[in-house]
Amino acid sequence: MKKIASIIECFDTSISEIEKSNLTQLLQLKKKINRTKNCLNELRREVLLNSFDSPKKEIYFFKHQKPYVKGRLIFYLNLNGYLHEKPKGSKSEQRKFVNLKLSEISKEHCRHIDFINYYKLEESKNDKTYFLRGEEQLELFIDNTTIFEDPEFSTLRDHLASKVVAYDLLIKFYEKQLESFKKKNSKPPIKEVRAQQDTGLKWTASNTDLIEWILPLIKAKAINNGNVEMSKIVEFCKNNFDVDVGNIYNTFSQIKNRKKDPTKFLDKLKIALLKTIDEDLKKS
Repeated sequence: MKKIASIIECFDTSISEIEKSNLTQLLQLKKKINRTKNCLNELRREVLLNSFDSPKKEIYFFKHQKPYVKGRLIFYLNLNGYLHEKPKGSKSEQRKFVNLKLSEISKEHCRHIDFINYYKLEESKNDKTYFLRGEEQLELFIDNTTIFEDPEFSTLRDHLASKVVAYDLLIKFYEKQLESFKKKNSKPPIKEVRAQQDTGLKWTASNTDLIEWILPLIKAKAINNGNVEMSKIVEFCKNNFDVDVGNIYNTFSQIKNRKKDPTKFLDKLKIALLKTIDEDLKKS
């Protein structure tokens, strides 16, 4: 339906106009939230009044077009909550708060990792189940985040797809916040300076190798008996190994979807250790 594309295009234009305004960040957010809600109402009205020409077009709407808009609503609502809740104190306190938010997203990623991979890799084998409406889908609505969704304007997984869109936007925002804290600190904390100056250590394997190494350390409870957030270990590695880890969630997805050698780096470490042991035994 051409009308749907037109509604979303108008939505994008209005959001851009709000961002160009001289309003405060909170007032801009309020306008964005209202505009996004209105857009969803327009889309709902259009979908209910006019049938899709084919299942393929219905799938496309609930897989991409609706999540594009609803994902931004979830993002704006979370951003509004963050701006009201964030500590007013030191940069250190604010940094901890941002890392806590990233940790919450990480937990959500772990809960829904299979669908997130399915969605981001643009798989389609389950699209009819995930993104078509119908009474036969109602029994599948077991996720409490979707149980109160309008069945005429919802499918089994369009809400979760919207959350995936929101997660990506939130991660980018929080990472920019962390970066801004670094720039504002003209005098970095003493611990950070010492770590970067004294270690002289640099991670020279790939970022993927680093995540492959970190994950089993956490799962095997090798650090703090497993009571540690990945973001803290990543931050430690950044400070002590002079490495920019990047998006850990995308990296984990790449590791999980390897066809061969899913533990390539760990296998390499094992071979290196066995070789060292063998060489040492030959000397003795």
